[in-house]
Amino acid sequence: MKYKIIEPQHYQQIQARYHINSLLAKVIESRQYDEKTLKEMMNPRLIYHDFSLFSEAQMTLERIHEAIENNEKICIYGDYDCDGILATSILVEAFRQLGIEVGYHIPSRLQDGYGLNVTRVEQMAAKGYSLIITVDNGIKANEAIDLANELGIDVIVTDHHSHDDNLPNAFSIIHTAISPDYPY
Repeated sequence: MKYKIIEPQHYQQIQARYHINSLLAKVIESRQYDEKTLKEMMNPRLIYHDFSLFSEAQMTLERIHEAIENNEKICIYGDYDCDGILATSILVEAFRQLGIEVGYHIPSRLQDGYGLNVTRVEQMAAKGYSLIITVDNGIKANEAIDLANELGIDVIVTDHHSHDDNLPNAFSIIHTAISPDYPY
């Protein structure tokens, strides 16, 4: 498969004009959308915010880059619902497009219950994973994340579900409600 590399030159103007993140501005520039299409896309119900607004964004990215540079084994731990499956497939494909093979797991509602659990953490440790990235779960997986820490596995939680004040002791947490600068 051949890829066409596009290097946007004016995306900052689009970003400033429409108050959108840089990735979306680059896509808009590369697609050369007309004004009518842009206005339809900028529907107030479709809000895109910059990843850097998450309070732990930088440390999350640094940990992922470290894992890649050190050829660590990474596992994406999804959820069995539609947004969890989609988020898992997007993240796995993003890594693959970077040339990085990652493991992934979509839990069974009946066998695993909801979210990251102790049994699966033990299995991932036995397989040599050193980084787990949850998608659409993990905000309440305190016991499983504590075990992961004991086993030398870092966990990055990406979730949007309700949580209480007892957040897990994860390496980092990407969650809209716990990042004061992220519009929630």
